[in-house]
Amino acid sequence: HSAELRTPRIRAACRKRRTHAADANVDHEFLEKMWRHERELKDKEAEVELQRIALQRAQLNANERRSEKNYELKRLRLKKEFELRERELELRAEKLQRKDEQNRLLNANQQALLSVLQALTTKVCNCKKQNEEN
Repeated sequence: HSAELRTPRIRAACRKRRTHAADANVDHEFLEKMWRHERELKDKEAEVELQRIALQRAQLNANERRSEKNYELKRLRLKKEFELRERELELRAEKLQRKDEQNRLLNANQQALLSVLQALTTKVCNCKKQNEEN
């Protein structure tokens, strides 16, 4: 139908339908853009959350490695301290053993000297008695 045959009322109705259809298209495009934008934001939020989780995992792993390293260092330090103390005790025991041996030798020498002195004293006394008797 040609536009000339239409009445003003029909023309107004057609214009109204075209305007309504155009408004519906604009609304649909706007909603589609808004939905895309919201989806992109959610995708970015999800990506940021995944990065945050990955960072937390990396930090936890680093903390765990640091803890293991500290534990190992402490274990080695305690082991060395134990070995050092054990060696000190061995040296003390050896020193005490040497000292004990020296004391035994000294006592033996003193006993021998006392025996010699007693023997000499006895001989001197015996000689003195013999001289007095003569």
